[in-house]
Amino acid sequence: MIGVPRTTRAALLPVVLALAASGGCFDKASEDGAVATPTTAAPLGVALVDWNPAKIDLGTVQAITERDQSLFVFGSKGVQELTGGAIVSSDDTVTDWRSAAAAPSADGLSTWLVGVDARGHVLRVPTNAAPEDVSVRYGLTTDDVQSVASGASRVAFQVGTGLAVSDGARVTRYAVSARAISANGAVVALADGGAIRLFEGDKQTQIAAPGVELVAFDGAGHLMAASAHILYQVSATWATPIFDAGAGKIHQLVGAGANVWFTVDGSLGRWRAGKVAVATGGTLAADAKLVGSASGDTWAISGGQLLRWNEGGATGDQAVWNRDVQPVHAAICSKCHGPAGSGQDSSRIDLSTYDDWVARKDRVYLRVVTQAGTPSQMPPASSGSSLSDAQRAAIAAWSKP
Repeated sequence: MIGVPRTTRAALLPVVLALAASGGCFDKASEDGAVATPTTAAPLGVALVDWNPAKIDLGTVQAITERDQSLFVFGSKGVQELTGGAIVSSDDTVTDWRSAAAAPSADGLSTWLVGVDARGHVLRVPTNAAPEDVSVRYGLTTDDVQSVASGASRVAFQVGTGLAVSDGARVTRYAVSARAISANGAVVALADGGAIRLFEGDKQTQIAAPGVELVAFDGAGHLMAASAHILYQVSATWATPIFDAGAGKIHQLVGAGANVWFTVDGSLGRWRAGKVAVATGGTLAADAKLVGSASGDTWAISGGQLLRWNEGGATGDQAVWNRDVQPVHAAICSKCHGPAGSGQDSSRIDLSTYDDWVARKDRVYLRVVTQAGTPSQMPPASSGSSLSDAQRAAIAAWSKP
C-alpha cells in the first residue's frame, strides 16, 4: 500500500513522465502488460577523464555535487569548491558526509548547497563560511537522514522512517520503505524493493517492478529503475525490462544529462534514448558510487578517490568536442539548451549531444564567435550568463569553418 502523507493539499497534481523513444526495445504486448524480452546491450567504449590535471589533494572524497560552473567535494578535508580545476573556497569544519545536493532552499526562494553529515543532519554550506545545521528548517530535527535528492522545485530526503519531501511551503512525510530516491522537477521517485513509487503533490502512483532497488531520472525527466539484475524503463503506468545483466549485478544507477549510467559488477553501462550499452571488462570497484554530471559524464567515488568517466572511443572532431566544448556546454549553455523535454522553453534548441552541435556548427560559430545574426550575442545578456575568453576560444577553435 502506498504511504499516506501526513499533510494534504486541495489540488491533485498529475505525474508527468515521458517514455523515451524505445529504439526497438518495446512492442505492443509490453505496453499491454506482458513482459518484454530485455534487449542485448551494445558494446560501450568508456574513457577516464583527466579532470584534475593539477593533482590537487582532495583528501578522502565521500560525496560531491555540481552547481553552475563549480564542483563541490565533500570529504575528509571538509567542503572544497573547485572552479576551472582550482580550489576557490574551502571549509574544514565538518569532515564526515553521507550525501550532497544543490537543492531548493527550505523557503523555496533560492538554491542552497546542502550536505547530509554522518549524524544524519542536513547542513547548508554557504560560500567561505562554516556549514549551518538547517535540519529544523526542513522539519527534520529528530530524523536520521540517509540521503538527499533534488529536483527543480522539490527536495527529497531518505530518512530512517521513510521519505520526507519539501516544496518550500511544507514538508510532507510518507511512511514507506526507501531503498533509493531520485527527483526531477516536482516529481520524486522511490524504489522500495518491490515497486517504484512516484510522488507529486498529493498524487501518488505505484508501479510494480520485482526486486527494484534503484531509480534515476535523466535530464529530460525519463525515469529508469533497476533490480539486482534487470534494468527497467518506466512509463507513467508500467516498468518495462530492457536489459538483463544475467549473472552480473547492477550496483549503481544515476542520471547525467541525456544519459543514465549504471554499473554491472564494476563495468560501466549507459542508457540513452532507449538504447543500452555496456563496457567490457571491469573499470571500477563493484562498490564505487556514481554521481551524474550535467555534462553527460559520470563521476565515480571509489576508495575515497574521485574519478570521472565519459563515453570513450571518440576520435578526431568528436574527441576535441568532448575535451574542449562539452565542459563549456555543461557550465553555461545547458542552462537554456538542455535535453529535449527537460522543462525548458520548447523553442530553445537542444544542444545536449555532439551530434546536436555538429548539425549547427556553422550557426554556433556565427552566433557565439562572430556574434552575428539574431540574437547577435550568445549567450544573450538576458540569460545572466557569459563566456570567459577561454571558453569562447574553445568553441571558436572547434567550430571555425
